[in-house]
Amino acid sequence: MRSFVASGEFDYDEAIQLVRDAGRQRPTKGRSALPVSELIEQFPEMRPAIIENLLRRGETMNLVSGTKIGKSWLAIGLAISIATGRQWLGKFDTSKGRVLHIDTELHPETLSNRIREVAEAMNVPTSELGDYMAFPVRGKGWSVNNLSDEISEHRPDIVLIDALYRAVPRGQDENSNREMAEIYNAIDEAADHYEAGVILVHHTTKGSQAGKANTDIGSGAGAMSRAVDTHATLVRSEEEGQDEIMLFQASLRSWAPIDAIPMVRSHPLWVPMGSIPTHSHGDQAARRLMKEAPKSTDATTDEMIDVVRKILRKHGKSSRKEISGHWIAESGGLPLLTGGSMGRLLKRAVESGRIEMTGKAPKSFYKLSGTITEF
Repeated sequence: MRSFVASGEFDYDEAIQLVRDAGRQRPTKGRSALPVSELIEQFPEMRPAIIENLLRRGETMNLVSGTKIGKSWLAIGLAISIATGRQWLGKFDTSKGRVLHIDTELHPETLSNRIREVAEAMNVPTSELGDYMAFPVRGKGWSVNNLSDEISEHRPDIVLIDALYRAVPRGQDENSNREMAEIYNAIDEAADHYEAGVILVHHTTKGSQAGKANTDIGSGAGAMSRAVDTHATLVRSEEEGQDEIMLFQASLRSWAPIDAIPMVRSHPLWVPMGSIPTHSHGDQAARRLMKEAPKSTDATTDEMIDVVRKILRKHGKSSRKEISGHWIAESGGLPLLTGGSMGRLLKRAVESGRIEMTGKAPKSFYKLSGTITEF
């Protein structure tokens, strides 16, 4: 090769690139037009699932939510679930595989702390995380142009890129449909070639996402949601008194529609509240059904106030939102109260003298009453 390069016909770097490209060539099976009978014979089954009902091998997925909502914590929980073969969110089975987490936002120390915190909350010992590879690239100029090389080197079953906006190649415009389509085509090519799934964590536009179709949620060009096989979003409920609730929704290409999942943050985890049907009625119906869902429980008011007092005893002065966030971990399996139901419970607890409220809504906090003797 070197003698050929020395002839001056092309430079050494170009030769190396040609060799790399040749090594990435795939068989032409299915790459040209063929009779449908042959198509069905050659491809009798769907690609294997990585996340059941969400993502298959060689597919791409957006995971979209607002800034500082906690989508990176959600993504880490997903990565741990895949690396250990656990269910994600208690609803989606995963196929155990190697995960390559490329993080463009966090310093190594922060990423390490977050992964450890989520793993502990999921009761996953670090000894089980051998298939979870982390690659913090903040400040290193990494972009999706490097994706194929990373997959070739590490051979993951799934790649998690968090966040996409810092992995867009220099000079490319996130708002350009043409440029983003080219970027997603390159991601598709790498995913398809190595039969790896690729998950891209992305952010929404500022402000309310109410009234938007799921595929319209997400900052930047519309091609970004159209290009992927799964466009998953986590958006805040717009119903009054339900600001703690987020809706996880997904628009899917190779799966049947799924129900939206109401979720709450119980740091460092996201916890599903149960499913509500949305695929036949749309987002507004999902919120209506949530609002009309029965709020009664088998637990007595005193039992639920005891849970509130337990939370305040353990965590100190807390807002209503913080109490809701700790409820799953501290309630012993009692149904989660949110919005108006939680507000009414706290009001009863204050009126009975079992807790005290300081400040005025929406900046009110709750603490244990000083008149109650603790045993």
